[in-house]
Amino acid sequence: MNKKIALFFRGKSAGYCVVALLLAIFLSGCATVPKPELPETKMPEAPLKDLCEKYNLVCKWDSLSQVISLKGYSLSAKALIDSNIVLVDEKKLFLNDNIRIKESVILVPGDFYSKVLEVLIKSETKETVYIEKKLPPALLRKEDFIVKKVNHIIIDAGHGGKDPGAIGRSGVQEKGVVLDIAKKLKSALEDKGFRVVLTRSNDEFKTLQERTEITSKSSADLFISIHANASKARSASGVEVYTFGDMTYSDKNEDQRKLNQKLVFRNLEMTKDDNELETIISDMYYSNKQSESEKLARTVIGSISKLVKSKYRGVKEERYFVLRNTLIPAILIEVGFLSNPREEKLLAHKSYRQKIANSIAKGVIEYVHQ
Repeated sequence: MNKKIALFFRGKSAGYCVVALLLAIFLSGCATVPKPELPETKMPEAPLKDLCEKYNLVCKWDSLSQVISLKGYSLSAKALIDSNIVLVDEKKLFLNDNIRIKESVILVPGDFYSKVLEVLIKSETKETVYIEKKLPPALLRKEDFIVKKVNHIIIDAGHGGKDPGAIGRSGVQEKGVVLDIAKKLKSALEDKGFRVVLTRSNDEFKTLQERTEITSKSSADLFISIHANASKARSASGVEVYTFGDMTYSDKNEDQRKLNQKLVFRNLEMTKDDNELETIISDMYYSNKQSESEKLARTVIGSISKLVKSKYRGVKEERYFVLRNTLIPAILIEVGFLSNPREEKLLAHKSYRQKIANSIAKGVIEYVHQ
């Protein structure tokens, strides 16, 4: 994801949602045009999209990060869905009620007008000339208002170096299989315009801590860990995808998660050492991660089982270290069983690994465009 300018999220995204305020234009030789009247302070809840159209604002809401952004010429405002806090540059403003979503419509409380819109407009210089200017219809399309933005993806090839992972009966090692799939997946996604970083690009050992720290420092949007399975039952076969489930108190207070949270927050343009704000952001990351990880997992496993014709073993929850200690949407894919003679033979072939990589890439692209 491009460098995040969002006050709450990297943001993929995250940075994500840009709302350009098209009110200031200099008119050579013309008298000053009066400012458009703002609505009264005491007004009922209103759809944000309607305000964008009425006051000539280009509005984009990133459904992945849940961030809303409004930008003036000298000030910008950022807000989160289900929060009553709006940050205007480094100043924290509190609305009377939360910004919320009802039937896919973003609703802002009545004091949003005076506390946010008025502040942005008054931030302009006295010489600024305000005029009414209708936006091109193309800028007000629904698809421009709601955007799931994914630019930067981390691919984690499991094991490596001194840790071979699972080993098949004929000697095929998991670390080599998953690294090759990771490289092929990287190439497939880069061909589609994504920025992709591997946690390891050769046969080296990376600790689980290092893998999550690479992710947290990167301002990435998605984390995909690739593994190969093994079972005492040689007949076990197929593909399965894991996500992280409910977070326990110990999970939330795990040392590695706290460190990774600090690494993520360093990328944010926000007031430093604001514990209240960090708690809000952390909770929002978790809620967003749960829902988006589930969606990503289902599209990816559906794509793999269909294109590779592998047995569908479903989406499961597990407390794997790399899943619980990454803050962004994350999945772990088990591409097959090396303990199964047939699947070990398939995974030993480059052409089959290419099919798996292509099917994962197709699933990611499908998820992004949902």
